[in-house]
Amino acid sequence: MFRKKASSIEIARPKPEIVHGIEIKKQPVGRYFEVLDQTGALVMELLDTAFPGLAPKDILEQMTKVDTAGLRAILVRVAGEVPRKLVSLLRSIVGADSNPNWDELTPAEMTKVVKAFWELNDMSAFFGNARSAVQHLVRQQTPLTGNTGSKG
Repeated sequence: MFRKKASSIEIARPKPEIVHGIEIKKQPVGRYFEVLDQTGALVMELLDTAFPGLAPKDILEQMTKVDTAGLRAILVRVAGEVPRKLVSLLRSIVGADSNPNWDELTPAEMTKVVKAFWELNDMSAFFGNARSAVQHLVRQQTPLTGNTGSKG
């Protein structure tokens, strides 16, 4: 009977969407920082997978002595863990940590969920802007040496 007009905020903020049982919604910036923290931990977890129980000094020493068979064993251990970590990271980014539907997704369905999340959160613009900002910072921090490349 009486319809309330949508406010500009309601119009600008997309409604959450359900894709294969996963709610896709806009994530705040703080959520991305949480995921970045997890990504840093991921590197250490992969190193621990590749070199179980070794300290960083021992890892470097082992890497200088690795032969073909040893390298193959390291790569097999890491290759088996990377997809699991990636799926876990994607689950966290999307915000489906406590959603049991995630465990039932096929690879194609997971791709659809991630694509919907990417589009809703406009990740292309985010990464484009981040890349531009990093390049700008690098240019500002690169000292001008006055070297023209000639020897004379």
